[in-house]
Amino acid sequence: MPKFEIDPFKDLRKNGHIWEGDKATLWYHEKLDGSFVLTALYDFEDKKRRLYLEVDNYKRKVEFKNEDISDELYRHVLMEIEMFKGIAKI
Repeated sequence: MPKFEIDPFKDLRKNGHIWEGDKATLWYHEKLDGSFVLTALYDFEDKKRRLYLEVDNYKRKVEFKNEDISDELYRHVLMEIEMFKGIAKI
């Protein structure tokens, strides 16, 4: 069995945060290499929007999206957030 020097779940709560409001959810997750992803979901009832920012130190890139998303994708991202909350025990 390989021996791992880094525990990817160590300090996970410190490196990930979720803020929930009435109409929006913000999810910030910092990776072990210092990169981070910030996702903001907005529920306007008649439409859903996602604001997505990724700063990737390893690939040396920045990605930004501000887009309308389907109800299905909105629910999928909320499920990812719920899974993250379960791992991080936020």
